[in-house]
Amino acid sequence: MIHHIKPALRNLRKHITFSLLNITGLAVGLASGILILLWVLDEFSYDRFHEHLENVHVLLQDQNSDGVTYTFEALPGPLAADLKREFPEITNVARASWGDRRLIRHGDKVFREPSMYVDPSFLELFTFPALEGDPKAALTDPGSVVITERLAKKIFGSQNPIGQPLNVNNRFDYKVAAVLKDVPLNSSLQFEALFPFTVFEKANADWITGYSDNALPTWIETAPGTDLTALNEKLYNFIQSKIPDANAHVHAWPYAKYRLEASFSNGKPNGGRIDMVRLLGILGIAIILVACINFMNLSTARSSLRAREVGVRKAIGAGRSGLIAQFLGETILLTSISLALALCIAWFCLPSFNRMTEKAIALGEVGWNFWGLLVAGSLITGLIAGSYPAFFLSRFNPVRVLKNDLSDQKKGGAGGLRKILVVAQFSFSTLLILGTIFLWQQIEHLRNRPLGFTQENLLFVPMGGGTVNQWEVFRQEVQQLPQVSGVCSVSGNMLNFGSNTTGIEWPGKTEDQDFLVTITNAGEGFAKTIGLKLLEGRDFGGKQDSFTVILNKTAVARMGLNNPVGQQIRFDTTRTIIGVVEDFVQNDPSAMAEPTVIFWEESSDHNCFIKLSNNDQWKSSMDQIGAAYKKLWPNRPFEPYFMDEQCEKRFQRAKQMGFLANIFGGMSILISCLGLFGLAAFTAERRTKEIGIRKVLGANVLGITGLLAKDFLKLVLLAIVIALPIGLFGAQKALSKIDYRIDISPWVFVATAGISILVSILTVSVQSIKAALINPVKSLKSE
Repeated sequence: MIHHIKPALRNLRKHITFSLLNITGLAVGLASGILILLWVLDEFSYDRFHEHLENVHVLLQDQNSDGVTYTFEALPGPLAADLKREFPEITNVARASWGDRRLIRHGDKVFREPSMYVDPSFLELFTFPALEGDPKAALTDPGSVVITERLAKKIFGSQNPIGQPLNVNNRFDYKVAAVLKDVPLNSSLQFEALFPFTVFEKANADWITGYSDNALPTWIETAPGTDLTALNEKLYNFIQSKIPDANAHVHAWPYAKYRLEASFSNGKPNGGRIDMVRLLGILGIAIILVACINFMNLSTARSSLRAREVGVRKAIGAGRSGLIAQFLGETILLTSISLALALCIAWFCLPSFNRMTEKAIALGEVGWNFWGLLVAGSLITGLIAGSYPAFFLSRFNPVRVLKNDLSDQKKGGAGGLRKILVVAQFSFSTLLILGTIFLWQQIEHLRNRPLGFTQENLLFVPMGGGTVNQWEVFRQEVQQLPQVSGVCSVSGNMLNFGSNTTGIEWPGKTEDQDFLVTITNAGEGFAKTIGLKLLEGRDFGGKQDSFTVILNKTAVARMGLNNPVGQQIRFDTTRTIIGVVEDFVQNDPSAMAEPTVIFWEESSDHNCFIKLSNNDQWKSSMDQIGAAYKKLWPNRPFEPYFMDEQCEKRFQRAKQMGFLANIFGGMSILISCLGLFGLAAFTAERRTKEIGIRKVLGANVLGITGLLAKDFLKLVLLAIVIALPIGLFGAQKALSKIDYRIDISPWVFVATAGISILVSILTVSVQSIKAALINPVKSLKSE
């Protein structure tokens, strides 16, 4: 073994620049691939800790409206019990309220924590282990609460939390009856407290007992081996068996797929987060392939200079098997060094990578399959890269090689292979450049989209609880502040706006117009405070508007209303339309406007918007608003935020994706440039004497540079021709899933081609000019 390692190390030292290029290129590519692979594995790890995951399904409802099928999680309250009773293949069911941040108080400690009301069976379907107490029994007791270990330490410190009192939303008193292990970060369900569902059921008895209202997420557990397709066929018309004229169809969707594949279009699965996972996965594979191609290219190029070494070794008795072992050992040594360096780079970059992606990935926590895949990939790269010198050069006849007769090499050399690899390498890089440009354009397109409301200087204050009189006192006091130009109550902010419903009646409505409508509640001065543009009518006023609504432009158009102001619609009760506003963006910034109806309601449970007239004075205004808030609700945290900051966070995932694409796309381009630089240096070295002769015969630096660069530019141009149509197809497919999307411009392809050509010219020119500047006397003196 030692007689193989020594020549390998000697060869590395002899060609140190070339070796560093090779090792660095592969290490950077592997490090990038490692980070992406860790991210992808983390995404696929979500919810895998649940013991019965393969049998747990989330129930979804389809409603057909105006020829379009909408899919959502909200389901009727009695559905769960009826399914368990009537379907033997359904062994368990669980319901929950929607997760919300509720005020949890113990003494003078007050926190706003994510929590849910859940059925006791929730902890039978999902695996959230208990540390203390019996959580399933606790969820049957209306006076008990189950909390996580983190919340227990946050509130009680080292005290035993069992039996300790907690107050929720300054209304309800509970006692801690059980403590769960902290919810894993890779859980789709995140909470710090669980309350008995019976409490929620009693408080909402007016709607939760019937099939007319859809408002609850529901999960089922099926018996092992259940045919999901057959079950869904039976579930399809189940709601119709309860309400014959219902426009609703139920189906079960595997919970294991729900986080990544929760997007539906017209009733059919339409990707979801899995699209981003696949995109980053493809990006990671592409970078690793570019790095491996680069490594193989440089390895095969350098190996062609070692033909005489092979001849000498064979002349003094070396066998072919020994030569094969020597060359394979050298490339495996290089890949091993690259892998070690890649792990160091990945370890160093991981904290920053975690901050960018909002993850908590640790190298020490990944499974053996990750390490096995990594080592196997590196070995395969080394074996493939070393296969040319090992199996091709080792078969040379030593007499012919030592006579400088390399006709065999010329016939079977790796020149053609290197050209193919360069084209493949730059095709990947060009695709990454194109994808990065499209992603940046789409993000900017969404960020610059007219919102229809004024987000600047718009403060959102979470409220919840108290009385209507308290709210009115707060509104009046804040309204009088000099920097405040508007205050209104609202049931939700623009990022979590309203819910959907059918069943609204209006004049002239036809049977095929029972489409989904977004509904929400707001109070006096809503349109003025958030800056909605009134197209007709007026804004909400005081209590005299108790039975009034405001519609958006799309709702008026879909309902077919002419002169809508003054007309009446009916939902629970008859209400009069007093205004029409321009469409505004709500919830999803990439979706088109949905028909929206805003009901007048001043409620103590609402939140509020406060419009500040001068953001330069926001701190003093915030202090005054906080003082007014604390005077009325001293036991409640004051947690306001500006809407422009929250709106910007909506793009966080897309911005993360764009940033990662930029970083890793840049890595791919860097690796390709390292490879091109190395090949240009190799070509210049091989043609040193030719360059000297040309200079003696009168060739100038520019001509020689063009001579050396043109062969590489031909390959780069071919790569661009291959990559751009593939990129166009991918962009069209990706953008087809986005409602508010960019138009594909030919200038993007021109810019991509220009960047690829410019990068390759600059890379090759450095070595070409260096070779052209060599004194011909120096290059020819050995002849």
